[in-house]
Amino acid sequence: MISRCLYMAMRAAVCTCICLLSYKSSAQFYIQMRGGLQANPKRVLIAPAVSYSIYGFSLTPELVIFPSNDAPVHFGSRISYTFRFLEVGYGRYYETYSTDKYDSYKNGWVNMAFVAGHWKSFFAEYGYSKSSIFSIGIRERLGRPGPGKNKYY
Repeated sequence: MISRCLYMAMRAAVCTCICLLSYKSSAQFYIQMRGGLQANPKRVLIAPAVSYSIYGFSLTPELVIFPSNDAPVHFGSRISYTFRFLEVGYGRYYETYSTDKYDSYKNGWVNMAFVAGHWKSFFAEYGYSKSSIFSIGIRERLGRPGPGKNKYY
């Protein structure tokens, strides 16, 4: 019984810390859209995402769509750190080729490491996940910046 109370107290403390960090003016939500090319096999990609950023760290759920009949769809999340204009991060995606039981053996998890350079609302990104991925995109802050904050990075 005491261990359950300690667990609940620890959980409440963690939730309180997360709420306090979220309340700070540096916490921001971003919406982004990027498009690009995968090197091998050559495919076009489109990737919408919503990002939560605080103190330079970002957590981004993302959907990567390759608009072709035989291409997979990646859904996952990315963790990154931004310093000035440079962003470095890692993502883990579930690669879905088919929802049919017959083709389900193709589905699985993939990793991606990436580096991005930001300029105002635009960014260029290079990532590696089984092959090289080059993309460019737009990233916009949702809501107004806090007092004394610059609109851009």
